[in-house]
Amino acid sequence: MKYWHKLLLILVIGIGGCIFVLVFINIISYFSSFQPISTEPKYLWLRLSGDIQENTSRDSFSELFLEAHPTILRYVLGIHHAKNDQSIAGLIIQPQNLQIGWAKTQEFREALMDFKKSGKKLIAHLEYASTRDYYLASVCDKIFIVPHGLLNLLGLTAEMTFLKDGLDKLGIKASYINIGRYKTATDTYTRNNMSSSHREMVTTLLDDYYDQLVNDLAVSRAKTKNQLVQLINNGPYSASQAFKAGLIDSLIYWDQVKKLLGSTEENSSIISFSEYLSSPRPQTAIDGREKIAFIFAQGTIASGGHGYSPIYGDITGSYTLSRYIRRAVNDNSVKAIVLRIDSPGGSGMAADIIWREVLLARRKKPFIVSMSDVAASGGYYIAMAADSVIAHPMTITGSIGVFSGKFNMKGFYEKLGIKKEEMRRGQHANLFSDYRDFTEQEKKIIEHNLQDFYDNFIEKVSENRNKSAAEINKSAQGRVWSGYRAKQLGLVDTLGSLITAFKMAKRMANIPENESVRIIIYPEKKTLLERLIAKQLNFMHTQLALYLPSHYFRFTQIEHQLFTNGETLALMPYYLNIK
Repeated sequence: MKYWHKLLLILVIGIGGCIFVLVFINIISYFSSFQPISTEPKYLWLRLSGDIQENTSRDSFSELFLEAHPTILRYVLGIHHAKNDQSIAGLIIQPQNLQIGWAKTQEFREALMDFKKSGKKLIAHLEYASTRDYYLASVCDKIFIVPHGLLNLLGLTAEMTFLKDGLDKLGIKASYINIGRYKTATDTYTRNNMSSSHREMVTTLLDDYYDQLVNDLAVSRAKTKNQLVQLINNGPYSASQAFKAGLIDSLIYWDQVKKLLGSTEENSSIISFSEYLSSPRPQTAIDGREKIAFIFAQGTIASGGHGYSPIYGDITGSYTLSRYIRRAVNDNSVKAIVLRIDSPGGSGMAADIIWREVLLARRKKPFIVSMSDVAASGGYYIAMAADSVIAHPMTITGSIGVFSGKFNMKGFYEKLGIKKEEMRRGQHANLFSDYRDFTEQEKKIIEHNLQDFYDNFIEKVSENRNKSAAEINKSAQGRVWSGYRAKQLGLVDTLGSLITAFKMAKRMANIPENESVRIIIYPEKKTLLERLIAKQLNFMHTQLALYLPSHYFRFTQIEHQLFTNGETLALMPYYLNIK
């Protein structure tokens, strides 16, 4: 037998063995889940840390063999179910080093506030807590911290990075054209500090966030706003200092929390959230025959299919998202559609294609948009045609503006001893060459094209939001707003959460409030076999790129180029980091 035949046989046997083991484990887990459940009410234990995805759109290697981490929707629906579950006596949360945005934090906070309406106990236990962690914990009836813990209640900081001086040293010049006074997306590359417009925009956004933070914390901890501001200014706090300041209710370890709740080694009164989600549960308002579709637009918007870019992160492809919308529309059992957006935008053309699908879908079924951390520029474009647009007060939205341009790499090439010679036919054939700047005439042509797209953007917002173009233009100009401010400006309809969107979808579809419905999610979770095949195809693609002639590698580079030269971008290339 040839050597490569042996390798192939070993690979097939290995994959077959892995599949057998995984199937066996799943069967055991399935039957073990039907063990008798104690009739004694349990406390649900929820640990929250790191980044939490809106939807698991890509599968990491570990997720081939382990259960994927719960998504935002799964967490929220789980908490919603626990509220009405008589087997749950209360909820304990342990937020630590959360890396989600402020709107997602509000999503969890609103779910916990809704849980409190049941009258069940809601407790937070902290070790090391950031401002974000504490903001989430503050909604609880009691906040505990370990005796030597730390509370970093410090307020908020907005960070912007400027690369112009560094690019100048490398001989790289950014040539970009913006439409909109506040379309500061390219300032990262073209300036070395904040413009007055940029500073004005960030100041308003930071003020809105800070006011929301102070107000919510003051209400939760029974303080005045002035007292809360002073407490923030005096941070950070050791555990004992936080207790004395009235920010913490008690200093106890985790084992003491369990003892307080009557949990022992012989009879635990605490169940983990993951165990709760995997156990059989009675039917609720989210397990019925009628369907509501939840479709996720997560990451940068581009033409083509969903994917992942090492530079831009998750990619929402216009073809894929449009196909999901059409499938939901054509499924007669789907009574309403919720589009959840967590996107800074991207390709203007791709956003327009998705906008069209939303408009067509809306004519046939109720269509609701729920905004997450960010739904700006192209992310706002795809939202505006919905029947109703829902945002969190801290959602970053708006940014109605566009830009386009390129990098002139000539100086950088010359530093490396690289020279180019170009021959062309057509006055502007090398318009997007990385070896020269735009001419003044070319700048005018590009600006004219961008203005056309911007005017069209304004017109569509005007039509969908029932406002005059002049009114929209005042709120546009590339400016980002908090969800709270966007509601005042009429750019969104309602401030609320995923549960708000879910209830609105039921109401608009004329489904009685207490009637059960089934939630279906796009993109769907792939089966184990599909994920294994996808991983193998990706591996083969990489190997082909390494061993086949160089022209194949050039083709794959073109294939994975996210945006075409000169494409109009409705995008926030940098993430405005407020922490």
